[in-house]
Amino acid sequence: MNTLKNQYIIIILIFSLVSIQNTNAFQQMKSYTVADGLLDSVVPVIFQDSRGMLWFGSDHGGVSRFDGKTIVAFSATSENFYGRTQKIVEDRWGHIWFLSKNPTRETGVIIRYNGDTFEYFADGNCLASDKEGNIWVGSNNNITRFTATSSQDIPKGLQLDVSSNSVAKVNVIFQSQDHAIWAGGNDAQGVFIVRLQNDIIPGQTVDLKRFDNIPNLPNDLSVNDITQDTDGNLWFAGKSLLLRFDGNQFEQLIDTSLENQMNNDASQTTNLVANDAVSVKSDKHGRIWYSNNGQVRWSDGKNYTG
Repeated sequence: MNTLKNQYIIIILIFSLVSIQNTNAFQQMKSYTVADGLLDSVVPVIFQDSRGMLWFGSDHGGVSRFDGKTIVAFSATSENFYGRTQKIVEDRWGHIWFLSKNPTRETGVIIRYNGDTFEYFADGNCLASDKEGNIWVGSNNNITRFTATSSQDIPKGLQLDVSSNSVAKVNVIFQSQDHAIWAGGNDAQGVFIVRLQNDIIPGQTVDLKRFDNIPNLPNDLSVNDITQDTDGNLWFAGKSLLLRFDGNQFEQLIDTSLENQMNNDASQTTNLVANDAVSVKSDKHGRIWYSNNGQVRWSDGKNYTG
């Protein structure tokens, strides 16, 4: 009886400690607003650089930087910043790169912060950094890699043309575990996927890699997001699109049949709705997280949460 009583006391103490820890965590939370120095009340993207600085994007041009004590706002000037911040990355030399886009314009702008000033580098649809600290920019009909030999050098761009019979819009760039660069987007023929090897040659033309085993998809679909799970499978997502690639075969995890789209029905396996956008990310436990139809779900590659 005493043993059982002691167990109950231990359980109560554990729950009390958890409750206290949670209360302390909430007490340690602090809100920051425009009154504290934030440039904008809308923060669409947050990034922490190698120095520990936090960068907050904005919805109307410009960014804010937080060193743990003070927030410094950098407002839009000329063409350097406009519209919503969509991506923030860091190169091998610690320079911070930004992609911002005005919804009234077809493409966004790529800006680099060198520690003193913000410099315009290119127009683009997407921005990424690889494991070597190179910067990749995807735009219409080309992909550009920016590299610098030192922190003082101005990065040089190596442009790779994307071969297409129409405008090929590169929407996302991703580096897989084998260091290959993948890019995805859309042109008049529909979804395209490009895979680049490390031996990139100046002046090289990149042919679109249209895998013969990609499921038959509507022409208006586009790849907007790419990730990879711990088993090495690549996942490609977009509106009405979620593809899993095991290195040989593609599997479309959304039913894009006309009947399914008209009825706005969810796919039986993944419970994804065909007429909605899908974004996808992987976590360190090997799970794939995807959002669709106002909900967030995850999969371990075999089971899908409903």
